[in-house]
Amino acid sequence: MSEAVPELPEITVLVEMEYLTYQEHVLAGRPICDMYKRIPHKPVGVIDGRLKVEEAAQLRHEKGRMAAQGRYFGMPGTSVQVSLEALTIEGETKRDPRVLNERMEPMNTNYSEDFPYRRKI
Repeated sequence: MSEAVPELPEITVLVEMEYLTYQEHVLAGRPICDMYKRIPHKPVGVIDGRLKVEEAAQLRHEKGRMAAQGRYFGMPGTSVQVSLEALTIEGETKRDPRVLNERMEPMNTNYSEDFPYRRKI
């Protein structure tokens, strides 16, 4: 008789996604451990110490964008490409993600009322 495999309490972050912040994981619709909520604008790999700020910044620069749920940007029922914003020296994103146009340039962005962890402007 084989032993049962224990269930994991929460979905963990995929290694290749550690350069994303908690906010960005929520925007993409990816479940992630709630412990990252406390610093929602810092990449999860930086919080955990698996990535240095410089490494996360380089990965974010190389990727440049990610897919997000359009509902957070006033476009329900769609998927949109949004920017992966630069990091401060402390490792937090400098601003909230912005919708990108077909040339992958930032556009004027509308944010929904329930936009997660929206910065005060």
